[in-house]
Amino acid sequence: MGGRIILLCFLTIISPFYTGATSDYNEISNSWTDANLEKTLSRVRRGLETSQPCCGETFFKSESFLEEMNECQKLKFQGTDEKNIYACLYECAGKKLDLVDEKGFVKQEEFAEFCPEFVEGDKSLQPLVEKIARENLVTGVNNLSKSMRRQYKCNPAMIFAINNLYFMLQLTCPDEFKNNTDECNNHRAEIIKMQNAEKGNKS
Repeated sequence: MGGRIILLCFLTIISPFYTGATSDYNEISNSWTDANLEKTLSRVRRGLETSQPCCGETFFKSESFLEEMNECQKLKFQGTDEKNIYACLYECAGKKLDLVDEKGFVKQEEFAEFCPEFVEGDKSLQPLVEKIARENLVTGVNNLSKSMRRQYKCNPAMIFAINNLYFMLQLTCPDEFKNNTDECNNHRAEIIKMQNAEKGNKS
Protein backbone atom coordinates (compact mmCIF):
# COMPACT_ATOMS: atom_id res chain seq x y z
CA MET A 1 0.00 0.00 0.00
CA GLY A 2 2.94 2.30 0.72
CA GLY A 3 3.88 2.70 -2.93
CA ARG A 4 0.46 4.08 -3.74
CA ILE A 5 1.07 7.21 -1.62
CA ILE A 6 2.73 8.89 -4.58
CA LEU A 7 -0.52 8.76 -6.54
CA LEU A 8 -2.55 10.27 -3.73
CA CYS A 9 0.03 13.01 -3.25
CA PHE A 10 0.38 14.22 -6.79
CA LEU A 11 -3.32 14.16 -7.56
CA THR A 12 -3.82 17.08 -5.19
CA ILE A 13 -2.26 19.24 -7.89
CA ILE A 14 -3.82 18.71 -11.28
CA SER A 15 -2.02 18.88 -14.60
CA PRO A 16 -4.52 20.57 -16.93
CA PHE A 17 -3.44 19.81 -20.44
CA TYR A 18 -4.25 16.23 -21.45
CA THR A 19 -5.92 16.25 -24.86
CA GLY A 20 -5.12 12.82 -26.24
CA ALA A 21 -2.11 10.94 -27.51
CA THR A 22 -1.88 12.78 -30.83
CA SER A 23 -2.18 16.32 -29.45
CA ASP A 24 0.33 19.08 -30.10
CA TYR A 25 1.71 19.58 -26.61
CA ASN A 26 3.75 22.63 -27.60
CA GLU A 27 0.62 24.42 -28.79
CA ILE A 28 -1.27 23.42 -25.65
CA SER A 29 1.45 24.55 -23.28
CA ASN A 30 1.93 27.85 -25.10
CA SER A 31 -1.78 28.64 -24.92
CA TRP A 32 -2.18 27.84 -21.23
CA THR A 33 -2.64 30.82 -18.92
CA ASP A 34 -1.74 31.49 -15.31
CA ALA A 35 -5.39 32.01 -14.44
CA ASN A 36 -6.42 28.64 -15.86
CA LEU A 37 -3.69 26.85 -13.96
CA GLU A 38 -4.56 28.56 -10.70
CA LYS A 39 -8.21 27.58 -11.16
CA THR A 40 -7.16 24.00 -11.73
CA LEU A 41 -4.90 23.88 -8.69
CA SER A 42 -7.66 25.01 -6.35
CA ARG A 43 -10.61 23.18 -7.90
CA VAL A 44 -10.26 19.40 -7.84
CA ARG A 45 -8.98 17.74 -4.68
CA ARG A 46 -11.16 14.69 -4.25
CA GLY A 47 -12.74 11.99 -6.37
CA LEU A 48 -9.68 10.90 -8.35
CA GLU A 49 -8.63 8.00 -6.14
CA THR A 50 -9.91 4.55 -7.06
CA SER A 51 -10.07 1.34 -5.05
CA GLN A 52 -8.82 -0.68 -8.03
CA PRO A 53 -6.44 -0.18 -10.97
CA CYS A 54 -8.34 1.19 -13.97
CA CYS A 55 -5.66 0.40 -16.54
CA GLY A 56 -3.74 -2.82 -16.20
CA GLU A 57 -3.23 -4.91 -13.10
CA THR A 58 -1.37 -2.51 -10.83
CA PHE A 59 -1.86 0.94 -9.37
CA PHE A 60 0.15 3.81 -10.82
CA LYS A 61 2.96 3.98 -8.25
CA SER A 62 6.67 3.77 -7.64
CA GLU A 63 8.40 2.44 -4.56
CA SER A 64 11.75 3.92 -5.58
CA PHE A 65 10.28 7.36 -6.22
CA LEU A 66 8.48 7.23 -2.87
CA GLU A 67 11.81 6.74 -1.13
CA GLU A 68 13.18 9.93 -2.69
CA MET A 69 9.98 11.78 -1.79
CA ASN A 70 10.38 10.76 1.84
CA GLU A 71 13.98 11.98 1.83
CA CYS A 72 12.95 15.31 0.36
CA GLN A 73 10.12 15.68 2.85
CA LYS A 74 12.71 15.92 5.63
CA LEU A 75 13.97 19.19 4.12
CA LYS A 76 10.80 20.97 5.33
CA PHE A 77 10.38 23.70 2.74
CA GLN A 78 9.81 26.71 4.98
CA GLY A 79 7.36 29.45 4.06
CA THR A 80 5.74 27.54 1.21
CA ASP A 81 2.04 27.00 0.65
CA GLU A 82 0.55 23.64 -0.34
CA LYS A 83 0.97 23.86 -4.11
CA ASN A 84 4.58 25.00 -3.66
CA ILE A 85 5.35 22.25 -1.19
CA TYR A 86 4.34 19.60 -3.73
CA ALA A 87 6.23 21.32 -6.55
CA CYS A 88 9.34 21.50 -4.35
CA LEU A 89 9.02 17.88 -3.23
CA TYR A 90 8.77 16.60 -6.79
CA GLU A 91 11.57 18.81 -8.08
CA CYS A 92 13.77 17.62 -5.21
CA ALA A 93 12.97 13.95 -5.86
CA GLY A 94 13.50 14.46 -9.59
CA LYS A 95 16.97 15.85 -8.95
CA LYS A 96 17.86 12.94 -6.67
CA LEU A 97 16.88 10.55 -9.46
CA ASP A 98 18.52 12.65 -12.20
CA LEU A 99 15.14 13.09 -13.92
CA VAL A 100 15.34 16.90 -13.98
CA ASP A 101 18.19 19.29 -14.74
CA GLU A 102 19.71 21.86 -12.39
CA LYS A 103 16.84 24.26 -13.11
CA GLY A 104 14.18 21.63 -12.46
CA PHE A 105 13.15 20.95 -16.06
CA VAL A 106 12.43 17.33 -16.99
CA LYS A 107 15.07 15.39 -18.92
CA GLN A 108 13.49 13.63 -21.89
CA GLU A 109 15.45 10.39 -22.03
CA GLU A 110 15.91 9.91 -18.30
CA PHE A 111 12.23 10.46 -17.55
CA ALA A 112 11.07 8.14 -20.35
CA GLU A 113 13.37 5.38 -19.11
CA PHE A 114 12.11 5.81 -15.56
CA CYS A 115 8.40 5.77 -16.43
CA PRO A 116 7.99 1.96 -16.32
CA GLU A 117 8.67 2.26 -12.58
CA PHE A 118 5.25 3.88 -12.18
CA VAL A 119 3.52 0.67 -13.31
CA GLU A 120 5.95 -1.76 -11.72
CA GLY A 121 4.39 -5.19 -11.53
CA ASP A 122 2.57 -4.96 -14.86
CA LYS A 123 5.02 -5.64 -17.68
CA SER A 124 2.33 -5.16 -20.31
CA LEU A 125 1.93 -1.48 -19.36
CA GLN A 126 5.62 -0.63 -19.07
CA PRO A 127 6.26 -0.15 -22.82
CA LEU A 128 3.06 1.90 -23.04
CA VAL A 129 4.00 4.47 -20.39
CA GLU A 130 7.48 4.80 -21.87
CA LYS A 131 5.94 5.42 -25.30
CA ILE A 132 3.59 8.05 -23.86
CA ALA A 133 6.52 9.80 -22.21
CA ARG A 134 8.39 10.03 -25.52
CA GLU A 135 5.50 11.58 -27.48
CA ASN A 136 6.11 15.29 -26.83
CA LEU A 137 5.13 15.06 -23.16
CA VAL A 138 8.43 16.37 -21.81
CA THR A 139 8.58 19.28 -24.25
CA GLY A 140 5.02 20.18 -23.36
CA VAL A 141 5.43 20.14 -19.59
CA ASN A 142 8.71 22.03 -19.76
CA ASN A 143 7.16 24.76 -21.90
CA LEU A 144 4.17 24.96 -19.58
CA SER A 145 6.43 25.16 -16.54
CA LYS A 146 8.42 28.02 -18.07
CA SER A 147 5.25 30.02 -18.55
CA MET A 148 4.11 29.23 -14.99
CA ARG A 149 7.49 29.53 -13.28
CA ARG A 150 6.87 32.84 -11.51
CA GLN A 151 3.89 31.26 -9.72
CA TYR A 152 6.09 28.76 -7.89
CA LYS A 153 8.98 28.73 -5.48
CA CYS A 154 10.22 25.56 -7.21
CA ASN A 155 9.90 24.26 -10.76
CA PRO A 156 6.58 22.37 -11.21
CA ALA A 157 7.74 20.52 -14.37
CA MET A 158 8.20 17.18 -12.62
CA ILE A 159 4.77 17.10 -11.04
CA PHE A 160 3.17 18.23 -14.31
CA ALA A 161 4.95 15.41 -16.13
CA ILE A 162 3.78 12.71 -13.73
CA ASN A 163 0.21 13.98 -13.66
CA ASN A 164 -0.02 14.19 -17.42
CA LEU A 165 1.48 10.73 -17.80
CA TYR A 166 -1.18 9.35 -15.45
CA PHE A 167 -4.08 11.05 -17.23
CA MET A 168 -2.83 9.94 -20.64
CA LEU A 169 -2.47 6.36 -19.45
CA GLN A 170 -6.04 6.31 -18.18
CA LEU A 171 -7.56 7.85 -21.30
CA THR A 172 -5.50 5.98 -23.89
CA CYS A 173 -5.52 2.62 -22.11
CA PRO A 174 -5.84 -0.22 -24.66
CA ASP A 175 -9.11 -2.15 -24.45
CA GLU A 176 -7.34 -5.34 -23.44
CA PHE A 177 -5.92 -3.62 -20.34
CA LYS A 178 -8.92 -1.44 -19.49
CA ASN A 179 -10.97 -2.11 -16.37
CA ASN A 180 -14.58 -1.34 -17.29
CA THR A 181 -16.15 -1.37 -13.85
CA ASP A 182 -18.53 1.45 -12.97
CA GLU A 183 -15.89 2.98 -10.71
CA CYS A 184 -13.26 3.07 -13.44
CA ASN A 185 -15.67 4.31 -16.11
CA ASN A 186 -16.67 7.12 -13.77
CA HIS A 187 -13.00 7.83 -13.06
CA ARG A 188 -12.23 8.25 -16.76
CA ALA A 189 -15.37 10.33 -17.23
CA GLU A 190 -14.24 12.68 -14.46
CA ILE A 191 -10.84 13.12 -16.10
CA ILE A 192 -12.52 13.90 -19.44
CA LYS A 193 -14.81 16.36 -17.68
CA MET A 194 -11.78 18.12 -16.20
CA GLN A 195 -10.10 18.09 -19.60
CA ASN A 196 -13.09 19.72 -21.27
CA ALA A 197 -13.49 22.29 -18.51
CA GLU A 198 -9.87 23.37 -18.81
CA LYS A 199 -10.25 23.72 -22.57
CA GLY A 200 -13.13 26.11 -21.94
CA ASN A 201 -15.77 23.68 -23.19
CA LYS A 202 -18.90 22.53 -21.45
CA SER A 203 -18.95 18.78 -20.93
